[in-house]
Amino acid sequence: MTLPASIAVVVAAVVVTLAVLALVLWMLPARADRSVPVPESHPRPRSFRFRQGYLVSANAGVGFLLPDPVDPVTAWDDLAAALAEMVPGIEDALDDLNRTGRSFHLEGRFGRDRLHVVGLRDREIVHVGVATVAQGDDAIALDREALLALEGECALLMASQDAAPTLSWALDEDGRVVWGNARYRATVSRHLGVDPSVVWPLPALFPFPVDAPAGSTRRDLDTADGTKRFEVTLAAPRDGLRHAHAQPLGRLLEVETALRGTIETLTHAFAAMPLGVAVFDTDRRLLAHNPGLTTITGLDAGWLTGRPGLGQVLDRMRDAGRLPDLHDPVAWRDRLLMTGETRDGSGVEPWSETWTLADGQSLRMNVRTLPAGAIVLLLEDMTRDVALARTRRDERSTLAAVLDTSPDGVAAFDADGRCLHANGSLRRLCGLDEVAAPALAEVIDRLSERGAPRIEVTDGTARAFDRRFAWPGAHGADASLRLLPLADGAMALRVTLPPNAGPTVVRAAN
Repeated sequence: MTLPASIAVVVAAVVVTLAVLALVLWMLPARADRSVPVPESHPRPRSFRFRQGYLVSANAGVGFLLPDPVDPVTAWDDLAAALAEMVPGIEDALDDLNRTGRSFHLEGRFGRDRLHVVGLRDREIVHVGVATVAQGDDAIALDREALLALEGECALLMASQDAAPTLSWALDEDGRVVWGNARYRATVSRHLGVDPSVVWPLPALFPFPVDAPAGSTRRDLDTADGTKRFEVTLAAPRDGLRHAHAQPLGRLLEVETALRGTIETLTHAFAAMPLGVAVFDTDRRLLAHNPGLTTITGLDAGWLTGRPGLGQVLDRMRDAGRLPDLHDPVAWRDRLLMTGETRDGSGVEPWSETWTLADGQSLRMNVRTLPAGAIVLLLEDMTRDVALARTRRDERSTLAAVLDTSPDGVAAFDADGRCLHANGSLRRLCGLDEVAAPALAEVIDRLSERGAPRIEVTDGTARAFDRRFAWPGAHGADASLRLLPLADGAMALRVTLPPNAGPTVVRAAN
């Protein structure tokens, strides 16, 4: 049956009107829901703001966590005590947050609900947020200030990672690179020719087995510029991720190579030294020695590698006859053990001594301090030097005896004008006793008083001088005065008198 056209139009209008009304009625509850505060299942989180342990502000509804009235001075301790009963580890987390600014997120129980506590630092303000979540609900409410602080901390950490000179990345449980800092991504782009912004996971520059142990290793990376070496550190798994860092070793390897060459050079020089060298640590145990030590002391090299103490080394040297016969060997040994700064603040200054052994060998021992309380013992065979010094001393004695037989006055002076030797004739001529050591200026003054020409002396020294003159009382006979330069600035003075001037000289000297 066909309806009239007018009735069909009316029916259509009614249907459309009912549909629109139904749609409006369906939308009204949704708008009402949007206008109300947070649903009961998502209560507003409790927010606390502290500055240096003092409560700056807290929102409403904190009565179950802080006593009423709230004391801003004790609020930090009160909050920690209240949360400690519900959130395991909260006291340590709050302590780390207050001291180091380390953020945390911990979960506890409040009746049948879950309790989430978030702590973070934003400059001088410490935020602590407490939110409850009903059982079976996955949403957590967070106050706006805490969210902004979290975003700021996240941005700071990301900027710090991107500015780091090391390559840093994170791997998931399957060993895939799920994150890399700017340095890592730039290395991927430069050396692998891959755009890291369009691939996931990121390419692995340093592949690791899934069960690789934590630690540091040196790895090579083949690049267009050649092979480069890195120090790669892999951390232990944490929360399903493993973090890794790679530090370029180019400059470090250059320094290591140079240092290795220096050490080898010093080692060869150390071994070739004619001295016996022994280094003892702060506990006075042998730290290092050279072959010269075994040559001079006769100690067994194998025994020395066992790092004996200084006292044991001295005892072995005494038994081998390499130490002198001492009046008080115990005091001498204690003095050596106390050389340098000791742990109790006492100590003996570095020292040196030379002794002659029963077999005629002469040894010199020098003891010097090193940084951090260590000492070095230097043993030198002085037999040849002592014999040479003795020979020179005998030669000087012989030469002095010869000069003393000369009728001429002879004296020698060093570069500063100090008397090295004056023979008997010069001493009698100048009126000096046998032990006097006159300076050059004094000798010239005394000779001038007796009629000799004067030699100009400046700063204890004088230039070469050679002049003949008439000696008083010698009936016009000529005498001579000579000053001759010697090596190293030394000078020799000689006064030659006429043969018939002897009595006159004696009278003048008297």
